[in-house]
Amino acid sequence: MGKMYLTISKKKTVYNPIWIMRQAGRYLPEYKKIRHQSKSFIEFCLSVKKIIRVTLQPLQRFDMDAAIIFSDILIIPYALNQKVFFNKNNKPNLKRINSVLELEAFDYGKIRNVYKSIFSVKEILRGKKDLIGFVGGAWTVLCYMINGKNNRTFNETKRYAYNNPIEFNALLTILENSVIEHLTRQIYFGTKIIQIFESWSNKVPANYFNSWVINPTKRIVSSVRRIFDNVVIIGFPKESGVMIYDYANKTGIDCLSIDTKSPLRMLKNNLNKKVSLQGNLDPELFKTESVFVKSSIEKNLHEMRETPYILNLGEGISPDTPITNIEYLLEAIRKSKTKEVCT
Repeated sequence: MGKMYLTISKKKTVYNPIWIMRQAGRYLPEYKKIRHQSKSFIEFCLSVKKIIRVTLQPLQRFDMDAAIIFSDILIIPYALNQKVFFNKNNKPNLKRINSVLELEAFDYGKIRNVYKSIFSVKEILRGKKDLIGFVGGAWTVLCYMINGKNNRTFNETKRYAYNNPIEFNALLTILENSVIEHLTRQIYFGTKIIQIFESWSNKVPANYFNSWVINPTKRIVSSVRRIFDNVVIIGFPKESGVMIYDYANKTGIDCLSIDTKSPLRMLKNNLNKKVSLQGNLDPELFKTESVFVKSSIEKNLHEMRETPYILNLGEGISPDTPITNIEYLLEAIRKSKTKEVCT
């Protein structure tokens, strides 16, 4: 098993593994070159040859500890036959839905190239590196489907939920089942680790956090585990405040991905001890002088000593991040003191 898998599973390790959210992306010139060859972002996300090349780019340049299959969380509405397109700045736009009647059954055939790519990358890695798959959480994906785009408030989605609770819950169930199907196929074809991105959990009122976020995630995790009991599941309830504790303790995830606003020490001391941790570093940090990068890395590793922890960013890497700073990050980690985490 790879370094990531072992650390999250609390096996004995003597290294600080790392991967970076959105490590295959717009900050890499080799990524931009391939992206410009595609007519649309959806076409890009469904080209086996391009998926494989982009997925492997960060490993070829940086020797990361894991590959992340290149895809997008809006592949699911596309598979449900909702119109999905991206503008010239890669901002998502969807034809807004108002009813379950507007959706078709989840058609995995429309996105079969994602699964083909996973299998091919798995064969290339030959078990020497971990392979991570991912999906958007049911609430987060539904936000885009109802709202039609990302306006960072998703007030339309919340108003819809309040005004049409029966229809909203029916849509949430469809998304929940679609997430389960998409994840199980990713795992079947070769991913050993998967991450659930609940990127807009910070938009959910506390009174509804259980029903809109925690319970759907719990059902997703348990359903996947009934089929694949050895898969490692990471959950990312971004900026969910104090609700992060319930999310980590109730959903059944193996590892909690931490945003930049959640203090490591408090989480370390108050979470279920079965849950490993990753993340917390600010992406903006990597646009600054290397001395700040080094001190933040050392602080996180010191706070999390003797704890299963994967150094990562608190959200995706920014497109304007200097590559030299990513190189410095990896060098600093590799030179840091090793640790031993016991089962």
